[in-house]
Amino acid sequence: MGDGAALATLWDLARLGRRTADELRARQDARLRRLLRHTYQRVPLYRRLFDEHGVRPEMVRGAGDLPRLPTTSRSLIQAAPATDCLSGDPGDLIAVRTAGTTARPLVLYRARGEERLRSAIRLRALHDLGVRPWDRQVGLALAPRPRDPRKPSLPQRTLRAVGLYRRERVDLGAGLPAVVEALRRLRPDVLLAYPSVLARLADHASPAARADVRPRLCIVGAEVLTPALRATIEATFGTTVLDWYGCHETGLIAWQCRPTGLLHVAGHNVALEVIRDGRPAGPGESGEAVVTSLHGYAMPFVRYRLGDVVTLGPEPCPCGAPVATVRAIEGRTWETVSLANGRTIHPVALNRLVQTVGMPWVGQYQLVQEAPDRVAFRIALRAIPGPEHVAAMQDALGDLAGPGVRVEVRLETEIEAGPAGKFRQVRPLPPDLPAGAVP
Repeated sequence: MGDGAALATLWDLARLGRRTADELRARQDARLRRLLRHTYQRVPLYRRLFDEHGVRPEMVRGAGDLPRLPTTSRSLIQAAPATDCLSGDPGDLIAVRTAGTTARPLVLYRARGEERLRSAIRLRALHDLGVRPWDRQVGLALAPRPRDPRKPSLPQRTLRAVGLYRRERVDLGAGLPAVVEALRRLRPDVLLAYPSVLARLADHASPAARADVRPRLCIVGAEVLTPALRATIEATFGTTVLDWYGCHETGLIAWQCRPTGLLHVAGHNVALEVIRDGRPAGPGESGEAVVTSLHGYAMPFVRYRLGDVVTLGPEPCPCGAPVATVRAIEGRTWETVSLANGRTIHPVALNRLVQTVGMPWVGQYQLVQEAPDRVAFRIALRAIPGPEHVAAMQDALGDLAGPGVRVEVRLETEIEAGPAGKFRQVRPLPPDLPAGAVP
């Protein structure tokens, strides 16, 4: 990625509130055309894909033409030699290994300029979410991965040296009691974490600890923020909870609009498509998120299938911002339970079930498939339900699963996170697991 393109994007970040929708769309289309020319000329994987599908970069004049191109996926990129996915020597690039919760890790490569630009876009998102330069930010995560010595950090170090955009990291691997004590010591203004982590903290923190840890904002991501989780976090910390959406491959995709609750799509960073039944979805429709990184020149991601189910919102946003919006992020396309009777259960259905039957005693929840005809619904309690409430949940789950499927509601104090620290709402039966075996 050239310095000129990076500077143009930085200028756009500073002027986002002054652009019209037509201006933003024209600049996005220009970036897209430049990226596709580079990708076809310099990246063997995409040149083969385009040629196999009989398309050329010049056939795409803007984001509306993206359906002409083939989609890509994590598995497709993992199956190719690394050099086929890059436009340069990997020895000159910054390597980042993703954690991966349902698949093996993916090694990403970025140029130094791309890394700096991602940081600038993140700062813009934090600004829009209400983070002030002097706020103390604290992020909760597992122990940090080894840092690539070539990863640029001078701009961040310079800002923090003068007391701006300070950020601490608290290691979740130390255990929840240690995390609570660290937060009491740090007194964050802004807390950044997975929503499931904040919900577990809410269950473990004493009244005294809750009085000490009162962040002004909680910013969450990487998991579905359900209404139950939002209510738990807001009630515990007495704070505003805001959502942002992104991935390691492309960076930030959208972040929450404070006045409306919708998410503003970061059209200066990505081209987001939502595909439903092979066609572009419209406002109010759910579909699979397909994203193109407009600044991924070292390792491009073009029409990359994220596996996320999202619902489009109106365009432009009712707040007045001239951007597209996302109404909801509803789960992963592959996180569905396929039952022996032919029915499937998606996290969206679980969310609706909890909102209608389980509020306000349900905290976190997880559906575990133990056999083709047996599922368990694990519920971490926010309050003690009456027997009639549990029975109603059992009946509603049975109606959702259908005939011939055994269902069980299990009341628990806590539901553990996955190996990467992320929480999965649905744990389907692996395809190669024998019937009757518990995953």
